[in-house]
Amino acid sequence: MEHQEDEPADFGALYPEMPAKELSEAEQNFHLYIDDALSMYDRIRKDPIAYQKFRKTVADLTLAREMEKLRQEEQSRIDDNT
Repeated sequence: MEHQEDEPADFGALYPEMPAKELSEAEQNFHLYIDDALSMYDRIRKDPIAYQKFRKTVADLTLAREMEKLRQEEQSRIDDNT
């Protein structure tokens, strides 16, 4: 399934076997989650100290994810050569 960025997510296409009631609940929960995440971000963004901590945490997590990806790639190369 190809998705254009300007199109809303189609939960029915993502989960075609899910009953309509569950799809509706999943979509509602998704929107609640996004609203909460944006609300938290807005609060953090308004507090310079909290925002600085947030940026550092995001940078640390990004670095950790990239390091893990490199470690896995190296392990894959080692496994391929054995």
